[in-house]
Parts: sequence; structure tokens; C-alpha cells
Amino acid sequence: MTKEDVRLLYEYDRWANDRILKLVGALTPEQFTRDLGGSFPSVRKEHVEFLNEVTDELLDRTLPVRSTSVSLAHLMQHLANHSTYHRGQIAMMLRQLGAKAQGTDFAEFLLTAADSYSHLAGKHSTAHPA
Repeated sequence: MTKEDVRLLYEYDRWANDRILKLVGALTPEQFTRDLGGSFPSVRKEHVEFLNEVTDELLDRTLPVRSTSVSLAHLMQHLANHSTYHRGQIAMMLRQLGAKAQGTDFAEFLLTAADSYSHLAGKHSTAHPA
């Protein structure tokens, strides 16, 4: 994994978060704070954003995690991937509140938005429908 791979992954993460935030912004204050009974009780308590700038050298660095070491690249990949889990929880909450959810899969990002980030895609190519 290179710095450009991480940048693309985080651009996707920001794109997907922006899609969710637009939907969340349409909720009433009552819907936004309503306890829905999940591990994160409300949409308000679920949303968190994170983005860091890194170097290729820093990505190769290993950090202690529990009883082992993990590269920063893998930890950052986990962070972006784990936010998918939280966006899924927010999408479920939106549906419970009667709001419409949108797709935020990485594949959809590549098909619909990645051209805007082609400078970050490097070796990655986006698929275009025929």
C-alpha cells in the first residue's frame, strides 16, 4: 500500500461520509437525537470524521497493537474500512426514521466520483459503463 492508495481510500471515505451527512442534515432535531436502541443510540452519537496526511515512509512504520505490531498502512486501512460499518449503522437508523439512505460502497465511488479524484488514483483505473 502506498501513500496514493491511502489518499484514494480516504477520499472515498470522505465522499461516502459527505453522502451520509447530506441525508442526516435533512433529519429533524428530534430524529437526529432520537434513541434508536442500537450500540450507538442516535445518529448524532454515531458520526465521527477522521483524516490524516502521511508519507510512504510513515506507512511502513509498525506500531504496537496488543501483543503484536501492525503497520500504520494496515491500521489506516482498518480505520477507513471500519467507518463503512458506522455508515451502515447510520443508514439503518435513517431507514428506521423513515428517511432514504444512499449507497456508499467503494465500487459506487469508483463508478460515480473517482474521476474527480483521478489525480489520487495513480495506478487505479475507474470503470465506465459502456
